[in-house]
Amino acid sequence: MRKVLLKGVFIVGASGMMALAQSAPPAGQTAAATDAEITSKVHQALRSDPAVGAAAQHIRVTTKNGVVTLKGRVATTAERDEAVAQAKQIAGDQNVKDDLTVAKK
Repeated sequence: MRKVLLKGVFIVGASGMMALAQSAPPAGQTAAATDAEITSKVHQALRSDPAVGAAAQHIRVTTKNGVVTLKGRVATTAERDEAVAQAKQIAGDQNVKDDLTVAKK
């Protein structure tokens, strides 16, 4: 069985309004361990994505308190967009900071 770590939980009330409740790290895990896991998952996703290609080796990924920061230089806008999309898929749309630069041609 595979465990899935949820970053937040959406709660829908009778009125149809949604609220986001941030969850704490699972018992026995620290925020730092969770950050390291997120960083590892993003690295793995970037390396295995052909749309990011060789640019993955030039992207530095850091995670602090669940927020992923991508830094480095990529060759194309498409590589940057795909790297950011991969990170958002893992960390959530609001938890990715894009500090990537596209090389000038």
